[in-house]
Amino acid sequence: MRRTTPPRERPARALRLIVEGRRGLHEDHHVAVQILNEAKLEASKRVELLGQLSEVVIRKQPRLLDQLAADIFELHVDALPAARKAIAGLIEEICITKSSFLPQATLALITLQSDSVPAGVKKTVGVCTALFKESLLLISRSADSPQMRALWKDMLIIKGRICGIASEYSNDGVRVYALKFVESLVLLYTPAARPAEPLKDNKAFDVANLPPNHPVLNAKAMGREAEAFLMTLLDKLPSPSNQGDHKLKSIVLIVMINSVSSVALNREQLFSVVVPRLLDLCRYLVDAKSKR
Repeated sequence: MRRTTPPRERPARALRLIVEGRRGLHEDHHVAVQILNEAKLEASKRVELLGQLSEVVIRKQPRLLDQLAADIFELHVDALPAARKAIAGLIEEICITKSSFLPQATLALITLQSDSVPAGVKKTVGVCTALFKESLLLISRSADSPQMRALWKDMLIIKGRICGIASEYSNDGVRVYALKFVESLVLLYTPAARPAEPLKDNKAFDVANLPPNHPVLNAKAMGREAEAFLMTLLDKLPSPSNQGDHKLKSIVLIVMINSVSSVALNREQLFSVVVPRLLDLCRYLVDAKSKR
């Protein structure tokens, strides 16, 4: 027989749980501040300490982010490449956990995009791919405000830089990540075959659900931009009548093929645009092989 708490004990028990919860939060705040301060001072242990900080403020006590996120974002200017990568990853975790921190994070992301080390740029591009969607979700569901307009302005800067990387970058690994970002843009900027239901899927952004008079996001302009992005990718593919981007290396070409194929499979309205280009590519490759 299950034992129940007597009615008189319930308020006392609830109060005890609240007190214990506050004590735990206070203790975790103290631990997080200690780790953060140590990370600022101990360069050799910074990456390890950032991992520990993530455990406390992301997985254990996300409420601490309200007090610590700004200080964490300031670490993006670290001199160590490995630490900058770790910070980029932590920024992603913070903004995925609570997207309202995105407006505070964009300056760090824009700075990290210009990392002198390709591995750092690659990490940041991957982070921005995830957070671009989060920014669209946040802006589409928030009231019009200077903060949301500033966020979108910053995200457009981030988008422009990554599209530039996708067009031409000396490191193929970084360029591949940028191409995946462009693929995600095409999918985000075009309506899905089955529109998402905003009330049922809180993580689904569908441009089709944007009201025509949205103060920040223009669905029609986004659709036109998506088509331009797609055509840019397709024009880089070689064909019998077009040499495309002759500098493309095999790994980049494979990723581009996969990206445009993903668009065709996920956006029925673009299927007829993509497939003929892929058939032209097949003919080009067969001709090129026969001439060897």
